[in-house]
Amino acid sequence: MKLRSLSLDDRLRTAVNVAWCLNYLHNERAIPHGNLKPTNILLEPPNMNPLLTDYSLHRILTSASTAEQVLNAGALGYRPPAEFASSTKPCPSLSSDVYAFGVILLELLTGKSSPEIVSADPRVVDLTDWERLLSEENRSSECFDKLLMDTTNVRLPGFLMKCSRWLLDVSYQHLKGLT
Repeated sequence: MKLRSLSLDDRLRTAVNVAWCLNYLHNERAIPHGNLKPTNILLEPPNMNPLLTDYSLHRILTSASTAEQVLNAGALGYRPPAEFASSTKPCPSLSSDVYAFGVILLELLTGKSSPEIVSADPRVVDLTDWERLLSEENRSSECFDKLLMDTTNVRLPGFLMKCSRWLLDVSYQHLKGLT
């Protein structure tokens, strides 16, 4: 997903369609995606229609080591901190999908990739830490991709940022309670 070339409408459509896909997987099929990250979201031309790929690959792989490689491939930046703190190996879950979706929504709003370190501050490990730190310092407006700030709907990015933070917090609290 090349964020720089996406308009606010394209980013919103991507977020909504990924949410619909997760809703289907979680509520109609009762299965987690298991490896939700931007490289598993394809944008189909000409309308940039988002398609969610590689869902539940961990369920069809026969080799345990191959399944572990798939599950660890997207770990950095998209897995909840509670999974890294646990001594047991993480299993795909609905809550970890929700956390990853919150990260992707944050990426859509900031234009930054989660695994990249965006600050020299030792309290910042990934994109979620960076956003949280700026929010605590009342500097949330610095998080947004500058291309979004030129849009006519200036309140929508702020609302979506709150949604992202809510998704991250709720899924993190749920997973923390399981460890």
